[in-house]
Amino acid sequence: MKKRYKKSYLYTAGAVFVVLCFMGWFVKFSYGSYQASRAAREKLAAHEQVERADKGTEISADMSIDKSTDMSIDKSTDKSADKSADKSADKNADKSADKSADKSADKSADKSTDKSADKSRDKSIDKSTDKSTDINSITQDSDVLPEGRDNGNGKIHYQGKTYRRNTAMRAILCIGVDTKGEMESHTASGQGGQADGVFLVAQDAARDRVKILMIPRDTMTEITLFDLSGNELGKDVQHLTLAYAYGDGREKSCELMAEAVSNLLGGLKIDGYAAVNMSAIPVLNDAAGGVTVTIQDDGLEKRDPELQKGKTVTLQGGQAELFIRYRDITQSQTAISRMSRQKQYMQGYLEAVKKSASKNDQLIPDLMNQLQIYMVTNMPKDQYLDMALSVLNSQDSLEDGDFLTVPGEAVETDLYDEYHVDLDGLIQLVLELFYVEMY
Repeated sequence: MKKRYKKSYLYTAGAVFVVLCFMGWFVKFSYGSYQASRAAREKLAAHEQVERADKGTEISADMSIDKSTDMSIDKSTDKSADKSADKSADKNADKSADKSADKSADKSADKSTDKSADKSRDKSIDKSTDKSTDINSITQDSDVLPEGRDNGNGKIHYQGKTYRRNTAMRAILCIGVDTKGEMESHTASGQGGQADGVFLVAQDAARDRVKILMIPRDTMTEITLFDLSGNELGKDVQHLTLAYAYGDGREKSCELMAEAVSNLLGGLKIDGYAAVNMSAIPVLNDAAGGVTVTIQDDGLEKRDPELQKGKTVTLQGGQAELFIRYRDITQSQTAISRMSRQKQYMQGYLEAVKKSASKNDQLIPDLMNQLQIYMVTNMPKDQYLDMALSVLNSQDSLEDGDFLTVPGEAVETDLYDEYHVDLDGLIQLVLELFYVEMY
């Protein structure tokens, strides 16, 4: 009896130890990532502050109003009291202006100037017709759009021009997750895997054409954070790949990724998402009859002797996953360098699946059915089939110009590799892909 209790006690103690170790690792990992991202967050904030300062912000408007108010106090006392009272009454700047119009002319000049200076500051920007300052001509109504970001109604104002969302263009987020087996839901953050590949498909529904925007997994951007119990902790600038990890490994993870990517791309509405894990790669590859590629990197031969640099190989089964995902973790920025292999594979895959589909018109529907347990999507079946058929029905194969990468710079820190986005370059790319100029 004592041996049985002792054995049960040891099992319990061991389980507690494993849980404590996991919690310690997760806290250490989250804190390290947070520390590494602070510099990127400060850099992004400084960049945005400079942009606002160059284009005239509300801060500069308030400063100018403060200065003009001080200068006008002396001037207003010299002007006709009746004239100033009439103006303040007509503009309805605030309640004190109405009262001052009924008071004696001499007393109202000073009082109306003092009282209206603070209360009417914001109102004067919208209502004032006084031409003594250019700032008073600025309007803050709903038609004014935030610079370089979608206003929520499909419009963007950038560098003096206004653009609207091209309704023929769909934005479909495709995510490759670093887990295997059936995609299951998890209750604790960090158990559902990370987004190892992030691609945004720009589908032109009117012309059956697509372009693919490749987004580096190490892109530093704002994501939503959660604790182990799933409680939201707020937002912070961290690696994009972690947005998926803070979710449940299924729909919640995909929604967090869609939110982060949308924010990164200036508020672009994501029309749908589809995530697959590593178990889907051999299924996709072999259904197309294998994919032919040329090995251009060193190191792959250490994992598979057939994958020698300079050799042309038709990838089969697990070779496809190795070719797509391999990176030397002892070297910096290998997550960026392997994106060229991923692009080569996607080009080869589309060519191979086109040939196979020409012989079997049920290939795509059958393939989608096989992928169900390895895939999570919020799109109805007809929508993601339509996206696949848009690629197959296009007259030309995808060329290098159809594969785009978020502009930016790869940066190596003391802790992690990071990718810092060129915000101006990204805004122009998003406008080119998804918007049309209005005026």
